[in-house]
Amino acid sequence: MSERGEPERSRRAATVRSLRPVRRPGRPDNGPSGPREDGEWSVASWDDLVLWVRVRYEVMAQDKHSLTFRLPTSEDRTQLVYVHHKGVVDGHDWLQIESPIGRLDEIDARRLLELAEDAVVGGAAAVGGVAVFRHATPLEDLSFAEFDAPFRLVTRIADQLEHALTGTDRY
Repeated sequence: MSERGEPERSRRAATVRSLRPVRRPGRPDNGPSGPREDGEWSVASWDDLVLWVRVRYEVMAQDKHSLTFRLPTSEDRTQLVYVHHKGVVDGHDWLQIESPIGRLDEIDARRLLELAEDAVVGGAAAVGGVAVFRHATPLEDLSFAEFDAPFRLVTRIADQLEHALTGTDRY
């Protein structure tokens, strides 16, 4: 009973479903609950990634298979970023991080490829007449840190490429 004479309510800490370890039927790593051997927690599913991302970033739009963000970069610039759930490809569940750079008819595509040469993640592609910088990774055994680092890099690289190629902050 509380000081007010009311029955005590059970107080349990809220847990984030996505912080549980990945357990897959038929896999030898299905041991007791806990993190991976490297201490990182694995993304169990697209839904778990969505929950984790929504806690850490402001999501502009969401549908069943994608998230849209407008993230701050540098010098009062922002960058549009998409995360797409691509589904199962070649036996693995994939996600793709993608950020637009500029309209293909307004940029030097050769220069884009030259500038993208030093990127440690991702690469340049064309989607619907727009140059984008993108990175893909399987969800299987992906830790949240292994998502977050490429997510931030794709955002920063796309913004730098947009600035270098267009001088604008359209995307």
